[in-house]
Amino acid sequence: MISGIKQKAIVGKNGKIEVFATELAEGTIVEVIALVEEPRR
Repeated sequence: MISGIKQKAIVGKNGKIEVFATELAEGTIVEVIALVEEPRR
């Protein structure tokens, strides 16, 4: 079964993105997709 976690994040130094998901067990394999918002004008 596939489940999802939705979070917003800010890209940090050197393009680093951190996602915190305490509900996932250590070692769980995940697929990450980044949807980039357009900057406000």
